[in-house]
Amino acid sequence: MAGKFPLWLRAAAVILIGGAISGCFSNKIVAGRRQFYAGNYAAAGDALSKIKDKGGKDHILALLEYGASEQAAGNYKESTAALLDANKLIEAEVVHLGQQAGSLVTNKMITTYRPESFETVLLHTYLAMDYMMVDEWSDARVEAKQALGVLDSLDKEINAQPFARYVCGLAFDVMGDQDDAYIEYSKAAEAAPEFLSVYYDLHRLASAKGMGQEARTWAREIEQRGGIVPKTAAPPNLIVFVGAGRSPIKKEINIVVPPNFNRFVVPDYVSSRSLAHHAVLSIGDRNTAPSYMITDLDPLAEKALKKRIAKEIAMETARVAAKEVIAEQISKQNGLLGLVVRVAFFASEAADVRSWQTLPRYFGVIADTLPPGEHEAKVQFYTQDGSPIGPAQFKKVTITEGRRTVLIARSVF
Repeated sequence: MAGKFPLWLRAAAVILIGGAISGCFSNKIVAGRRQFYAGNYAAAGDALSKIKDKGGKDHILALLEYGASEQAAGNYKESTAALLDANKLIEAEVVHLGQQAGSLVTNKMITTYRPESFETVLLHTYLAMDYMMVDEWSDARVEAKQALGVLDSLDKEINAQPFARYVCGLAFDVMGDQDDAYIEYSKAAEAAPEFLSVYYDLHRLASAKGMGQEARTWAREIEQRGGIVPKTAAPPNLIVFVGAGRSPIKKEINIVVPPNFNRFVVPDYVSSRSLAHHAVLSIGDRNTAPSYMITDLDPLAEKALKKRIAKEIAMETARVAAKEVIAEQISKQNGLLGLVVRVAFFASEAADVRSWQTLPRYFGVIADTLPPGEHEAKVQFYTQDGSPIGPAQFKKVTITEGRRTVLIARSVF
């Protein structure tokens, strides 16, 4: 019996772990998201604050969700602290060997959450936005460089990300790094050619840098899109970052293979089919141009996952093979127990469907120029066909001569 005892222990452990995993995926994170998508950003932050420092396999995810909730609630310092903590954990790249071994006989949900590449880019983008909101542009530039470090390491299909590029360009622009700003604005324009506002920035910088031919090129781009080339190029003094809708979510794809009915599962992104599509900024009785929604997370998330799906499939195949070996060994000693273990393995198999879900689906920008002083701003979100959705968001704006003012508007519909 001594030789068989560890086998019984392994079987029992598998069943217990599998059952535990299926019911414990961070219910408190789910509760925080529920508050967020009810528009209760402060309540979402309160719910997530109870677990953001608890550690565990979902520690990074809890920090990301908390950081986004606090940003939406206007608590930029709290958002910054949480996102910086998340970044430290990501950079530590700790590999928990016990988790990896356990995942071979259960599933990847017991391992430490690691964000997708585009989520890491957005982590630094959110940090840059937080710093801009409190007028700490030097720190925003640091985060811009961090974001670009990740972006430039990615394949061409997923490194365009025009919203992140624009935020980086803005940070460089305000800090006087005209060359870097020009590069990132150019890449944003290339990835989102309908983005009229960025052509004004490119025209202004090209003119300031004495790049006559390039300035004329950007002037033509402005005119072709219905804009008016300014006689005196000046930067916009009000920038509104717009987030609309809900990010795509991960679901699992199941494949059952006879004769032993082994279950293979892999993650896939599913669109949230968000209703909110764009926003319009009003200052008093004047409407500005609608926001340019320049990044759609649906195709971006799909491309990012596709880049690593081969590795995901290989790991899943190894996991199913390991389970089959254990089940076969147990069946040889005890047929009934072997059947029980097979059922437990079948039930415990699960794809890693964790993701940063408080992100919007669409990211956009509104740029405007206002006279110095206080202004009442209204941001109204609309569906793609132009129907208003959700309540208008009213914000008081103070414009100071020679400075940029930044707002953040978010719709969860």
